[in-house]
Amino acid sequence: MNKILLLILCLFTQQLWAQSNISANRIVIKDSLSLDGKWIRRINNDSTLKTVGDHSISTDAAMKKYIDKVAGGNASYEEQAKALLNPNYLEVWFRYASSPVNDSSVKFTLNIESSDGVKTSYGITGVSPFEIFYAYGKPPFSLSTEIRNNTTDTLLSLTLDGTNKFLKYYYHESNSIPGEKMQILSTGLKGIVTLILNATKITSGETYLKLKETVKNYSAHHVLKYINYQNGTVLAMPGTVEKRDCFWKMGGTAGGYAEVTHLFISSMGDYVIGPSTSSPLRLRFYKNGALFKEEMLSANSSLQKGILIDDSWTDCEIVLEDI
Repeated sequence: MNKILLLILCLFTQQLWAQSNISANRIVIKDSLSLDGKWIRRINNDSTLKTVGDHSISTDAAMKKYIDKVAGGNASYEEQAKALLNPNYLEVWFRYASSPVNDSSVKFTLNIESSDGVKTSYGITGVSPFEIFYAYGKPPFSLSTEIRNNTTDTLLSLTLDGTNKFLKYYYHESNSIPGEKMQILSTGLKGIVTLILNATKITSGETYLKLKETVKNYSAHHVLKYINYQNGTVLAMPGTVEKRDCFWKMGGTAGGYAEVTHLFISSMGDYVIGPSTSSPLRLRFYKNGALFKEEMLSANSSLQKGILIDDSWTDCEIVLEDI
């Protein structure tokens, strides 16, 4: 008798699995559900969409409340202002500078991730001279990319800057010679980010040296901006480290200077950079791993502290600390 029941159960199970549709009054799923090859593990009813993920589905009620709030339907004036200053997306502008890059020479990918884990990728192929992308999720965002210089006679330069309603709060410039690469990892981004790629033909006989530059901002409330007159600008927000490999012409000198200012955050969460320092600070320059110069900055100071870089430099590090 048990064998007969087991046989019937096996036949019923095979028929059940063979069916493409199951009709039932209620279905209880304790773990997850696969839809078109993607696993869904949770139904999200959070109208802020802070808990969205790759394995969840938001209800129409949650989506409606979220859209109404972002659109200003039932939001207060303060909430509307915060939504405008801190939108749930990052707007990315990409364009070529006055010297365009050959279509086949440069291909790279922009990888963007929001603070709540939403990932977006865009491929740049050199075909279009101007593009606008949008990455969605909760700000701030991080952006990373690697650009290999596959040309034979061109210096590539990349500028990345971030702007908000008040000012340009982020700046990073880098370059590369044929056979080398540029790597950028930027964090704390929101509002609008602009990337500009430029190409400059290398004159016969020119030799370029590689210089590693690191800007370390260990202060709590100040912005550190470093400018190398051959390689451009790097801006480090409080508690961040910016790195770049730069290439500059052999046989010359380049002035580099650091500028330190106080960072304010508005009541709406936006960045505002003040005109001077607000507390004592220590600024150090390191040449090839050894201390080269030290400056003590007093409160309410707006002085620029500089160095002169020549062919003997292979590594430059700038460190800002609170005292």
